[in-house]
Amino acid sequence: MKRYFTVLAVLFISSISFAQESSSEPASSGAALKSSSAPTPQWNLSGEVAMEGSYFSNGVSGFPNTSKFTHESYRIAEASLITDAKFDKVSLRGLLGFRDRETTLFPDPSSPAGGQNSKTLSANLEQLEIAYHLDDQLTFTFGRLLTTMGYESVVRKENRIYGFTIAAQAVTPGYYEGVRVQYKPQDWLKLSLSSYNSMADTLNSDEYVGTKTTEASIGGSQGDFSWLVGYIWGTDGIAATITTPSSESFKTRFNSWLAYQLNDSWVFALSYESRTDKDQGQALSWADSKSITVSYLTNHYDISVRYERIGNALVLGYGAAEDLDSTVVEWRYHLTSNLDTFLAHRLDQASDKVFFDSDGTANSQESAQVTTLGALFKF
Repeated sequence: MKRYFTVLAVLFISSISFAQESSSEPASSGAALKSSSAPTPQWNLSGEVAMEGSYFSNGVSGFPNTSKFTHESYRIAEASLITDAKFDKVSLRGLLGFRDRETTLFPDPSSPAGGQNSKTLSANLEQLEIAYHLDDQLTFTFGRLLTTMGYESVVRKENRIYGFTIAAQAVTPGYYEGVRVQYKPQDWLKLSLSSYNSMADTLNSDEYVGTKTTEASIGGSQGDFSWLVGYIWGTDGIAATITTPSSESFKTRFNSWLAYQLNDSWVFALSYESRTDKDQGQALSWADSKSITVSYLTNHYDISVRYERIGNALVLGYGAAEDLDSTVVEWRYHLTSNLDTFLAHRLDQASDKVFFDSDGTANSQESAQVTTLGALFKF
């Protein structure tokens, strides 16, 4: 992990050093004359820091797919540094993420620690894409790639709502190492075909096994419309246990979304996502998500509402619940162009009693709520 941090740090420092050397080099020197024919690389550094504090209505720290919010705790949810570089026919994008590595999304409130799990905000080179642009239409990319699927971005400042959808946390795949070819004949049409390593259900997949995963997507933008349809399929290994040998699971993920900006104030988005899992020797399992997001934007504040409907929710960690409705309302105030504050409230309503109550009794409530107050610094 330190090696990854060092690699990206060298890239950042190199870009700064290059700019300083270029500005200090006399225009009449031989070196300047020799390099004048080569385009000057364009570097850009951006990023964000997200800070939050949350309160759960049942007094329990965590219920499924709540972006790892913790009850009555201050938390740096994540920080990221992003570098983008453009050369002659090559571009580079790197993302160094500092994220909470806590693995338990649904802590046990009866544990000695009161359900509070330890966490570490550690660095990871999540994305490193190197693209070769043959022309304006055809691009070949390799490295640690972010899948093309999903309406929401892994970078929070690019989203209308701070908290991620359930689908983004439990359905949409994240980063994989692999290769990609993209063809863009028009702005409204882009076709992508990617090949990755095995398909793990984590944001950052570090598996180097022989099975392969394929992603195909088609999308584009035209005026105020943008859209995408994507499908990914592949095999993931299942580790052996004391009683069972190692096996494989065949997985698929489907995503389609449409976004429309009516004017400077109103933005609408529709999304549908689904997943299937077929473990070796087991029956097929599935779950899906349908969501709609409406945002009202002004110069000083934004108000967004999102409704998400989960089908076969039990597959995503909701006990025996077949269905679940999740509603989020968020008010965001722009203190400056670089700093936002927000207040968000989320209500999950399940078709069965799957949530803890305030006494820590499991499977005793059909609903759960979380209120989050936070700040987002972006540059």
